[in-house]
Amino acid sequence: MKINEVILISVLLGVLVGLASIYAYPSTTSYSVANRGSNGFSDLLSSFRASIVTDLNVLHGVNASNTTYLLIRSSKASASELGVLNLFLASGGNLIVSGTPNFINSVAEYFNLGVRVEEAVVYDMVRNSGDRFHPIGFSDYCNASVTTYLPHYITGEGFKVLAHSSDFSYADLDGDGYIDLDEPMGRFPIAASISVGSGQLILVSSPEVFTNELIDSNREFVGCVIGGRSLLVDQVSVKSDLIEYMRVLAISRGSPSYLFVTLVAILCLVVYYVFREG
Repeated sequence: MKINEVILISVLLGVLVGLASIYAYPSTTSYSVANRGSNGFSDLLSSFRASIVTDLNVLHGVNASNTTYLLIRSSKASASELGVLNLFLASGGNLIVSGTPNFINSVAEYFNLGVRVEEAVVYDMVRNSGDRFHPIGFSDYCNASVTTYLPHYITGEGFKVLAHSSDFSYADLDGDGYIDLDEPMGRFPIAASISVGSGQLILVSSPEVFTNELIDSNREFVGCVIGGRSLLVDQVSVKSDLIEYMRVLAISRGSPSYLFVTLVAILCLVVYYVFREG
């Protein structure tokens, strides 16, 4: 073989080794469908036969009245993204928004809802799933319990309470994790629904409700808020992490080994061509 052919094959082998390394090390990215750990969404994806979205413009081509879009972020959505979501809701879409209070509030402010998620965390030392950090609430609307992790509470007017914490929960206003005499105790809204256009905007103050850790406990509630529609899971934010983005793209093609097999096939063709010509 010529030296340039050796270099070509070496480069391809290096790419294959790098890709193999991506799959060899599990994802730890929060709310990623490629993450099989406690804070991932792999079980959500399989349990509800959800589809993955890495470009929000996909929503322009869906039947909004038969679609639920799950949007969980830690940073604010762009103006163009919010415009797409506005059209989705106007067409009868079902939009579930969760994540940090700042993110949820930025969406609520864009739609001028008069609703906000407070920074104070809700704890429950009586009705919980193992510790006060995992309060168990209840949804009268869905007739189902809701297991959460460090939920915040929702305030405002004009919204329907989809889930609330128990009578034993308290809002930790000073952030020390414990109840003080001047801190409120009782039921707090932790999930809410507001009509926007022809659609429904659902706010869930604890994104962990949808994670692998808690999805089994919340299957009935999650199925209820999805409402029998096709579920799309937002993965747009993973684009900032190339390796995670490749993992997600591979899964979106139906198999984690999709890209790996493709590159192996390309390598085999190149090697065959090189040796045939040589």
